[in-house]
Amino acid sequence: AGGACDQTQVAHYDYPAWTLGFDYQATDVLFVYAKTSRASKSGGWNLRLGSIPAFDPETVRDVEVGFKSGLFDNRIRFNVALFHTWLKDTQRVAAAFVGGTQTTYLVNAGSAKIYGAEFELTARPWTGMELRGNLSLMHGSYDKGTFKETQLVGGTPVVIDRSDEPFLQIPKRQISFGATQRVPTGVGELSLHADYAFISGQHFYTATLAPTAPAAAIAQTEIGNMLGRIPGYGLLNGRIGLEIEGTGVEAAIFAR
Repeated sequence: AGGACDQTQVAHYDYPAWTLGFDYQATDVLFVYAKTSRASKSGGWNLRLGSIPAFDPETVRDVEVGFKSGLFDNRIRFNVALFHTWLKDTQRVAAAFVGGTQTTYLVNAGSAKIYGAEFELTARPWTGMELRGNLSLMHGSYDKGTFKETQLVGGTPVVIDRSDEPFLQIPKRQISFGATQRVPTGVGELSLHADYAFISGQHFYTATLAPTAPAAAIAQTEIGNMLGRIPGYGLLNGRIGLEIEGTGVEAAIFAR
């Protein structure tokens, strides 16, 4: 049986959070804004091999500017947002080599940035019709040379740079649009709706091996990277509903 755990480790973190914003109603139909904020994810300890240093908090700073507009008595609404996010000491699971042992730990994997733009459009061209559209563009990447990992190759520790890996869960494009037409009838309101959404490919897992690693291991890692990426896909939805007047009852059929 193992003995009592008598190891003591101490870490102290300070990570203030704040938000600063500026709003301005430029005209009756145009609202502009800018904001910046800072927040952090707590640091901590890996529970295996107590000699591993504590990992620091992951800090996020961002800036966003944009406007919201309503034209033709709000029959057309058009909104735009531009954003840029800086990440410092990103927390990632990576290999580490300590005291002759290699395993994976939660470590600080350097710095990264995410930036992009979002566009929203809503229009009501005639009575009962509503059109909606949305476009999101986003890019994320590690800063060069900041995400490094120590791997054991042939009994020798080798430091590799993983900064060129795709940033996880960052689809470069998301597009959606839809239409809803409401029609009054003798028994209630008929609602006809259709929408389509597309999200581009994104990575949920990626890894890099040292160039000197065995060819079989490199091939296996490439397969894992391929399986860790979800290709782009689209979803088409349709719905027809009838709300029966005076009853609070609605019947609908839908497909996805």
